[in-house]
Amino acid sequence: MVSQLELVDARPVRPASRSSLWEGAVALRDHMTQGIHQALDDAGIDALVLVSQPGVYPPWVRLEAWVPTANPRAGRRRCELEIIVAPAAYREDELVVTARAKRDSGTTIEVTNRPSHEFGSQAAREWAAFALGRAEPPSNYTPLADALIGLIVAFIPLVHGPHHNAIDSRFRNQFSLTGAKCLVLVSAVVGFVGFQGAASGSGAGAVGIVLALAGLIGAAVMVKRRVDVVAVPPQPTAAPRTLALVDSWHTGLSGLGDQGVALREEMERALGANQAADIHCALETHSYRTPNGYEHRERLVVTKGQSIVQVHIHPFGDDLFVAWHAYLNRAQWGESTALSHRVADGVAVTFRDLQPVHYAPNQFDLIDLSSLSELVHRHLERAIKRLMSERAIDQEIDFTIIRGDRARSLDRGQEAGPASGGLLQRVVQRAARWQRPSDTEVTHSVVVAEQRDGTLRRRRFSHTLVWAVAALVLQFVSTGLTQALGYEQIHYGPGYSFYFLPPTTAIVVGFLLWYAGTGWGPALMGTLLLAALSIAQQFGIHFILWTVFSTNANTRAFQLPVNAAFLVTALGCTLLVMAIFLPPLRAPSAWLVALIVWVGGQLIVQSYLPEIIDALGSRELLPYAYTAPRLLAFGYLGHRLQRALAAGRA
Repeated sequence: MVSQLELVDARPVRPASRSSLWEGAVALRDHMTQGIHQALDDAGIDALVLVSQPGVYPPWVRLEAWVPTANPRAGRRRCELEIIVAPAAYREDELVVTARAKRDSGTTIEVTNRPSHEFGSQAAREWAAFALGRAEPPSNYTPLADALIGLIVAFIPLVHGPHHNAIDSRFRNQFSLTGAKCLVLVSAVVGFVGFQGAASGSGAGAVGIVLALAGLIGAAVMVKRRVDVVAVPPQPTAAPRTLALVDSWHTGLSGLGDQGVALREEMERALGANQAADIHCALETHSYRTPNGYEHRERLVVTKGQSIVQVHIHPFGDDLFVAWHAYLNRAQWGESTALSHRVADGVAVTFRDLQPVHYAPNQFDLIDLSSLSELVHRHLERAIKRLMSERAIDQEIDFTIIRGDRARSLDRGQEAGPASGGLLQRVVQRAARWQRPSDTEVTHSVVVAEQRDGTLRRRRFSHTLVWAVAALVLQFVSTGLTQALGYEQIHYGPGYSFYFLPPTTAIVVGFLLWYAGTGWGPALMGTLLLAALSIAQQFGIHFILWTVFSTNANTRAFQLPVNAAFLVTALGCTLLVMAIFLPPLRAPSAWLVALIVWVGGQLIVQSYLPEIIDALGSRELLPYAYTAPRLLAFGYLGHRLQRALAAGRA
C-alpha cells in the first residue's frame, strides 16, 4: 500500500500564489496612484482619487478634478484621468496599461495596452499633470511618431510596430525540425515526384504517391502520440467579486460614538483568530461619490470561500452605527481559451490565462454564509453588550437578523450561467436580471466592458466558414466578370501580350475586412489599395517578363517559375492589405502557411491535375480544383483571425 508521503497530488485544483500576475497588476496600480498623488501635491490641488475595490479586476485608478479658473464666475475646468492595469500572461511584458486623460475644451489623449515598462509612478505623474492642465502631453504619448512608424512597418513583413508586446519565446514554438516535420517534408518531395511521374504515365509515380500518403499518415500518428499538457499561471489568493446580498443586520448605539475604533479593532482580533477554519479578516476602504462630494469609509471584510460578510462600524455624532451585510460571491477564477502553443520533446503545451468568470452558488455555499454571518453576529452581540454594560447605557437592542430569501439567492446565482435548460430555468434567469446588482459588480462590469472594447469583433458566423466561402464566391465573381467584360489584351511589343484580369479579389477582401469589424471606411480603403496593388502587380510582372524574354514563346520554358512568381506576388499583395487592417494576420506563421497552401496547391493543380482529370473524363471538375487551394488558404486565415478574437488578442 502506498503511504501518504508517496502520493502525487493530482487534484484538479489550480495553485494559488500571492505573487500572481493579478496581484502584480494591483501593485502597479498602487504605484501609479502614488504618482498621481505626487502630481496633485506639486500642483497644490485637492482632488478625488478613486481606486477599484478589492476583487474588481482588472484594477484601475481614476482622478477627477474641477480646477478653479482665474475668474470664479467663469466656472471650473473639469479634468479626468483613468488608468487600467491588466495582466498579459506569457507576453514579453506581462502587464499592460491603458490610460485615458481628458481636460478642458474636450482635449483627450489615450493609449491602450502599453507594456508596463513604459508606465510607472513617473509616467502616472506626467499624465496627471497633463490632465490638470499643468504640463504638456506626457513623454510616452507620441501618436504621430507611432502612426508613422506603424504605417512604415505595415508594409514590411515580419516587422512589428511600436509598443508591440509579443509572446515570449519560452511560450511559443521555435523553428525546429522534429521527426513529424521531417517526415512531412520527405513525403511532400516524394509526392511531388510521384505526381510528376503519374502525369507522364510512369508506374513509379503511383508508388511515390502511395509512399507519400503513408508518410503523411505516419506523421499524423506521431503527432497524435504527443503528450498534451495545459499550463495556467497561479491564481491569486483572493477571488474576484460579484456580490449578491442575502442577510443583514444593523443598529444604532446611543452614546458610543467614540468607541468605533476600539470596537472595530476588537472585532478584527476576535474574527482573525479563526484562520484555522479558513476564515480571513481584513480592513478595506470603500470610496464612492455622493451628491455633494465623495466619501472614504473603512469596513471590516470577513471571507470564507464564496461567503463574504462586510462589517460597518461608523460614528454618527455621539451615536455609533453598527451593521453587517452577508453576500454570496458569484464570481470565480476561470481559464481562458488557448493563448499560445508550444511543442517540444514530444510534449504539446497549451498555455491559458486566468480571467474572472461566473460562479453559481450552491446549498453548501449558503450554509457557509449562514455560519459565517452567525459567527460575526455573535461576536458583535457580545462586544456591544459589554460596551453598554461598561457605560451603563440602558438601551434596548434588537439583535434579530434580517433574513433574505434563500431560494431566490440561489436562483440569482444562475443568471449569468448558460442559457440552457427548460422554460422554468429561463424564466428564473430572466427574473433574476431585474434584481439590483451591488456596487462592486456594477464597477466590475463597467471596467471589464471598457477593457474588452476593441476594433475587431466576433460575428454570428465563424470567420473560418465565412472566409472559406468567400474563396468560392471569389471564383464565381471572377469568372462572371471575365465573361461579362471579356479579356482585355495588353500589348507590350510585337511578340509579347497578356490578358488583363479584373482585380476581383479586392472586392471580396473588402467584404472580409468589413465583416471582421474594421468599419466601412477601412474596408473601402483596403479594397482600393488591393485593387491598385493587383493592377500594378500584373503590369509589373509582365513588364519584367517582356524585358527579359521579349516574346511569350520564350517564357514557356520557364512556365513553373513564372506561375509561382504570379501567385506569390498576388498573394503577397492580398496578405499585405489584410495585415494592415487585421493585426492578428501579421504573424509570420500565417503568411508562411498561406503561401505554402495557396502557391503550392495552385502549382500542383496547374501542373499535374489537368492530365489526371482528363484521364478520368471529368473536365468539369477542373474549375473547382483550381479553387481548392484558395479555399484552404482563406479558411486558414479566417481560422487564425477567429482564434485571435476568441482569445481577446485582436
